[in-house]
Amino acid sequence: GIGTVVDKTFGYQKDAEGVMRIILHHSSLPFNPEATITSEELKGAREIWGGALCAVSAAYDEGGIEKATEVANGALDAAYGYNMGDVLFKPTLASGDQTFRPTKDGALAYFVGHSDEYPNDGGFGIKGWVKTEWETAAEYTKGDVGIWQGNGKFTDKNGNVTIVDKTSSEERREGEECRYRRT
Repeated sequence: GIGTVVDKTFGYQKDAEGVMRIILHHSSLPFNPEATITSEELKGAREIWGGALCAVSAAYDEGGIEKATEVANGALDAAYGYNMGDVLFKPTLASGDQTFRPTKDGALAYFVGHSDEYPNDGGFGIKGWVKTEWETAAEYTKGDVGIWQGNGKFTDKNGNVTIVDKTSSEERREGEECRYRRT
């Protein structure tokens, strides 16, 4: 028999010495029409993520760090693909030797702070966000993968607005909803 056929995408870039290095690697099972991601689903995924961010902020205001952590944990489980493996997550305010958050623990620390493992995190999700809006620059959908790029506009409870460049990718596995696999 044939075994398992896997669709692959690789991207390469030469390093300073001219050696080819992989900078993008995506694997997925072959196209399944039932798993197709649509533009509307990408929009819905952004709205769900923005709503979750506002819910974490509200939980912090109402019940402190314990309640915010509970809500953030639920949001990570519902929206992100950490149960599928590492997630390529580069948070807006993360830098230095803790720039990337491939694990759920790293993502949770970014959203709520208060982590010994990630002492520089101030908690992006507990900054009092009350509204999110999205402006699409470009998107790509093919089969079970959808990638979106644009701006997120975050409004806090004092009316201050922060605009952030965002790129997110959703992947759907047969029988599942879209999950952030890479953001």
